[in-house]
Amino acid sequence: MKKFPLYVRNTIDKQPFSCYNETSIIYMRCNDKKGEMKKMSGTNKNQSNLTTAALYVIVGILFCIFRAGLLNWLLTIAGILFLVVGIVDLVKKNVTGGVVSIVIGLVILLGGWLFLEIVLLIFGILVAAKGVLALLAALKPKKKNIWEIVFSAVTIFVGVMLVISKWAMVDGLFVVIGILMVIDGVVEMIGIFGTKK
Repeated sequence: MKKFPLYVRNTIDKQPFSCYNETSIIYMRCNDKKGEMKKMSGTNKNQSNLTTAALYVIVGILFCIFRAGLLNWLLTIAGILFLVVGIVDLVKKNVTGGVVSIVIGLVILLGGWLFLEIVLLIFGILVAAKGVLALLAALKPKKKNIWEIVFSAVTIFVGVMLVISKWAMVDGLFVVIGILMVIDGVVEMIGIFGTKK
């Protein structure tokens, strides 16, 4: 391949295609390959984002339909996984780890809901107590901040509802999360299809 000084190559590169030498053609081919790689990378990224957006929509719809019932599935799956891990550990002669995993799995399967109820009850009491303390603090100053009072009252309400009607609150929380996930997924899809156009 012929080699030319830098100023000669620069002059040649400005000429029409028929005047290009071998160096210029190779340079052009490299640029074309880089452009194709960038396009492929962009396409793969869009496909990945589209998949994520679709999953958001699907999971959001499941949250809205099944609500707190999804917790039952999650607890069941977690319990089964612990049992499987425990059995595998026993087969590998890891008796201690196997027994511990099996016990955890059985506790989750048999008493998972009771554990959740206790956790929600304690959480509700703590939230209500925090709301009461925040409300007392908001009422102390002469110039009272109405937003702090409202926020404290809402916090108390949520805490009391978690104690009185915990599963209704959990259902509502799942519905809100599901709606937000669906909106996020749809907005992401619109952005992807808008970019393609």
